Amino acid sequence: MSGDGQVTRRQVTVGAVLAVLALLVAGVFAVPSWRCELTGCAKDSGGSGSPERPDDRTVSPQEAATRGGYVALGDSYSAGVGVQTGSDDKSEADEGEGGERDKSQADGDGDDGKAGAEAKRTDGVCLRHSAAYYHDVVRTFRFARGSAFWACSGATTAEVLDGRYGREPQTDRVDADTSLVTISIGGNDAGFTKVLTRCLAEVLLGDCRGQDDQVAERLDTLTRTLPRVLTDLTSRAPSARVLVVGYPRMFAAEPQRGEATIGKDDQRWLNERTRELDDIIARSARAADRGLVEAGKRGSVEYVEAYDAFDGHETGTADPYVNGLKLDLRALSAETRSFHPTEGGHRALGELVERQIRKGPGRPLAARG
Repeated sequence: MSGDGQVTRRQVTVGAVLAVLALLVAGVFAVPSWRCELTGCAKDSGGSGSPERPDDRTVSPQEAATRGGYVALGDSYSAGVGVQTGSDDKSEADEGEGGERDKSQADGDGDDGKAGAEAKRTDGVCLRHSAAYYHDVVRTFRFARGSAFWACSGATTAEVLDGRYGREPQTDRVDADTSLVTISIGGNDAGFTKVLTRCLAEVLLGDCRGQDDQVAERLDTLTRTLPRVLTDLTSRAPSARVLVVGYPRMFAAEPQRGEATIGKDDQRWLNERTRELDDIIARSARAADRGLVEAGKRGSVEYVEAYDAFDGHETGTADPYVNGLKLDLRALSAETRSFHPTEGGHRALGELVERQIRKGPGRPLAARG
């Protein structure tokens, strides 16, 4: 009997201890924070748990581009210089400091208000034109915070960063509310106007292709200045998609005849320099985008390939998207629209930009900055 009693008492004691432990464990697991400490449970992202943070949500490329404002920057290829005719070369002076802001979208009007009632025109200094591809973009997409057009003929990377003729730097036009920037820049840094002038005057100045060293030196400088522009833009507009538009070749891939004094070999050489310029721009854009990803930052920098955008419509063709040499006989000089995109060329560039807006950088884009 005494042995059986001792066994019974031990069983009772063990049972009591187990009961106390069970109560303690149940108490611990009843407290969510303690339970997660012990089990490492993840936060529930479903409907019954904590909602997903808005910052972690991704959006479509188009939504990322249009949730804020659109700012168009750059040089004559963005401004629309080539669309001019002799009659509108001498049109209105700049609005304000040389830009125009489209408030119509913010007010609920989907059209940009430029190409309808008003005649196509340019401003007086930067030569922005109402048929530039900027206007096609704002007719196609609705930007929550409107859009602004600040591209300026003759702009270089230095002028985009530091301003020109007393005007503000173009980079000052973007801010944290900007969701899309388009920019073409680098052609003036490469000195393409000087190069073309030399080619047109080669009878007096020598071989057009004798400019390799000068062009190479300018392009080498561009590899250092263009990244500064992209860094400034992404710093000022950290959630923006920055679309860097390349330059189309002006001449046929296999030229059939000369253009003014520019022979077939010279045209091939000029195409090669355009390809070289575009390659530098593309590398700079991709490096800037990699930097954003590696730093865990939002926004993007995207290169828009345009080298073959005018294929079949080069200067000298039946339906050119780029002007050849246009002479002002009264002034005995070349018109500013020479070797710049026509209205058809700007439509083609606009289509490339619109396609990139929809396509995106090929990686997720965050909902907000």
